[in-house]
Amino acid sequence: SALQRHGLLVTQHAAKRHAAERRVADVAASLGYATIAEYIGRRREQGWTWAAISAEAGQPSTWLRRRAAG
Repeated sequence: SALQRHGLLVTQHAAKRHAAERRVADVAASLGYATIAEYIGRRREQGWTWAAISAEAGQPSTWLRRRAAG
């Protein structure tokens, strides 16, 4: 109520986290993998560049790199 009193919007951070997790899961599933880290690991083992992985996945390479560790 204090946020409303001061005219500030209430942000649902949990919803944003859930949406981000859902995006990761959806991208992995669309590529036929259980996790995005598994997909990236396989492609990197095969010698793929970040640009090639990005093109296949349809996601920015920076987004993929942040998720490479799993």
